[in-house]
Amino acid sequence: MFSHIKTDDFTKSVAKHLKFTQKQCLQALGAVLLLCVTLSMIKIEPKSVGPLGYYIGYPFLHPFTEEPFQRSAIRRYNEYLRLFTTNCICRKTLFGSINQDGYKIGCHDFFDQPNCVVYSLGNNGDFQYENDVFSRYGCKIYTADVNDQPLTPPFATFRRAKIGNCPECLSFQNMLRLDGNLNTTINSLKIDIEGSEWQTLDSVFSENVMQIQMEIHHPDHDKMYELSKYTDDFCLVDVNPNVMATDVVEVVFLNKKFMADIS
Repeated sequence: MFSHIKTDDFTKSVAKHLKFTQKQCLQALGAVLLLCVTLSMIKIEPKSVGPLGYYIGYPFLHPFTEEPFQRSAIRRYNEYLRLFTTNCICRKTLFGSINQDGYKIGCHDFFDQPNCVVYSLGNNGDFQYENDVFSRYGCKIYTADVNDQPLTPPFATFRRAKIGNCPECLSFQNMLRLDGNLNTTINSLKIDIEGSEWQTLDSVFSENVMQIQMEIHHPDHDKMYELSKYTDDFCLVDVNPNVMATDVVEVVFLNKKFMADIS
């Protein structure tokens, strides 16, 4: 629509109106054009995997992208960074594929301990996480899902249950009680229960849980603020937009009282 306007005439007009010199206007216009070109060339790239499969460092910031669902995830990610202070780090390891739904990032040193116990809530028949945990660390694994899972690996103890806070639901604390693990230190708690995580926060942010690997769904500001209340005892060590779904974010929390175990 501005193709008929000559650049020289345009900058003179802007300079006169804003009381800038023509040179200053040209410099500003050039800077804006350079920024636009740069942003248009930036794409989302997955984090590179370090030695032994570890991710090292703090949560990373995704740049801009053309995909609407990725833009939404990036927006949620940035909102999380405004609410949480990431003040702990660990050696991170990837379970599953970063390019597929269901992948999880966790802290290696919390798994790599004697008598490791892991709980996995929700899997929809995908046991890649459990297989990776067992093959690397030999942890004792307890898993639950709302549907029967006939392909449950022999090394995992499966319980058919809907985890949450409803009349027909099983709370995480009651699951621990049924398994005889109410007073057991849980090396990691993986949560992927399709939105019911918001009903379980008081139950899962327990003093005997070392780390929480959680997929959170549709996180509006009020929900994120509610989650931030637990950061007195837990620190956020990793957060990633789920690249396979909109308004889904992967987060990892560490229990501060166990931080000395990985120092």
